[in-house]
Amino acid sequence: AASQAVLLALPWGGPRLVPLAFVAAAAAVALAVGGASAIARRGRPAPVVRPAWACGGVLGLESQYTAAAFSDPFRQVFRTLYRPVRHLRVEQGAHPLFPERVEYEAEITHVVDRYLYAPAVAAALAAARLARRLQSGSLRLYLGYLLLSLVLLLALVR
Repeated sequence: AASQAVLLALPWGGPRLVPLAFVAAAAAVALAVGGASAIARRGRPAPVVRPAWACGGVLGLESQYTAAAFSDPFRQVFRTLYRPVRHLRVEQGAHPLFPERVEYEAEITHVVDRYLYAPAVAAALAAARLARRLQSGSLRLYLGYLLLSLVLLLALVR
């Protein structure tokens, strides 16, 4: 009996005759390995892919930076200018290593507001109070101011 053969083109040489029994055996082995790995994976959950920068953990609100975490280095560098005040309150729980509640407050002195804007606003309000005395709502008085201003300008020009 003549054995059947399959013509197989190989990249490194010409076509080769490969017995059909060898091709059938290779296909059976491939199916057996694929089936065994599918059966082995069936009981296990699918792998969970997480970002590399999360170190395998779940990224949530508790793992994000807060505004205090971003601003703290600047507050440390400029602490002589800002004069920070910090309050830390810890309520102990059942175990000393695990507190029930932690409160952290940080306040800074607003130097520009206190020493630049506040005096400028106070001076502007004082000037506005003086200007309010000049504005009584009388049209005759306003015309008098206009006439006085015109006389003063003519005197300065001559």
